[in-house]
Amino acid sequence: MHWRTIWAWLRTWEGAVPAAVAVLAAIYYGPRKMLETMDWYIDRFRDRPVLTVLKNRIFAQPLNQRPRKGGYIFPPTEAPYTAAYLSFRLNRSIKSITKSLDRLYAQDKIERYMDGWRLK
Repeated sequence: MHWRTIWAWLRTWEGAVPAAVAVLAAIYYGPRKMLETMDWYIDRFRDRPVLTVLKNRIFAQPLNQRPRKGGYIFPPTEAPYTAAYLSFRLNRSIKSITKSLDRLYAQDKIERYMDGWRLK
């Protein structure tokens, strides 16, 4: 089948109607699929490494505290992750980390905690 025969068929109403339906379907379904794909790539390559680092929680012991027989007097507190620390750990800019943190916060996966962030 040559291009000329396809073009001749498309110029008839029997070829124009399926072509118009295909174009309208591409216009209707295309942007949504494109945005879903973009969201998947952003989640996979940008947000997931940040979430992986946040899953490894940091606990800080209070100063001047000795362990007792039954355990510590005060339980260890969780230290927050700052954008600067995450930027250093992941070797990315602070602006990029802040955007990832904002997206994860909007998805309700992390929360603000003492001038930083922690896993919810």
